[in-house]
Amino acid sequence: MLLKTVLVFGLSFTFIGCGSDMSLTSSVSSFISVVDSEGRIIDTPPVTRQPQPQPLRPGLGDAPVFEAGIVNCPSGNCPQYIGGLFMKDTHPDFPGLDVIESCSGTLIAKDLFLTNKHCLASFIREKGASCRGIAKFSFPATSGVPAEDVGCHKVYDLTNNDIAINNLPDWAILQLDRPVNRTIASIKKTAVRAGARVNLHPVYFSNATGKLTGEVRTASCQILQEISKDTDVPFIDLTNCGTDLIVGNSGSGIFYEGGLAGVFSHLIRDETSSRDAEGRESSRTAQGTSVHIIRTPQ
Repeated sequence: MLLKTVLVFGLSFTFIGCGSDMSLTSSVSSFISVVDSEGRIIDTPPVTRQPQPQPLRPGLGDAPVFEAGIVNCPSGNCPQYIGGLFMKDTHPDFPGLDVIESCSGTLIAKDLFLTNKHCLASFIREKGASCRGIAKFSFPATSGVPAEDVGCHKVYDLTNNDIAINNLPDWAILQLDRPVNRTIASIKKTAVRAGARVNLHPVYFSNATGKLTGEVRTASCQILQEISKDTDVPFIDLTNCGTDLIVGNSGSGIFYEGGLAGVFSHLIRDETSSRDAEGRESSRTAQGTSVHIIRTPQ
């Protein structure tokens, strides 16, 4: 029997951008492929949908393609705390099909991983929900540590914001099913001035080879407004990014002077927007959530 699974690079959510210019919209659109039990890809067109709330239910069974996902570090010198998240969900537009949603993220404790709420399967968007059997973390070999895949235990914490209505703040912390022996990211508690350059280490996912793989890269962007615990602004506006950001980069940490200042969540459609070779939307303007409103353990 043909086992059909859908790979989703990011989620198929479309949001209206915040701010005075209502002509701007933000997007975390899907790139969808159907695969058989051997991992061979059968192309299907992209689908855009609005998230629908669903009740909590038990995790889905394992699918071969879920185990096939992997993240690499081509430079061999990526931060040890950077990894990729593979999350299995069901697709509302293709009944009976599973989807694999891939996102970026950051290790903020030996067993805690910061990413976006929208990266979570719709039925586990609740604090304490189990993610066993439906999610895994992939950390690449880098800086003297081997590659490792780790299972997911539960949703440790997440924003109370309904991201189906307001796309920011957008954050979630997942607990691994075991601690890992890797360096963790430090949290940036001091202010980040407006105009400062920040770095991201997003995972760029692709199925160009017929398998779901990710590569950790580095992107540099400029912050438009000050970020501090004293400012009543939970958002981070990123502009003038030196590298195109694409779907699948969601959940990437935003770093300033080596410290984690926030988490990237979605693209802004503007004059820098385009599409890459695989048809995925890209932009050099984006938004994220400030670390000052995230309930981190540090």
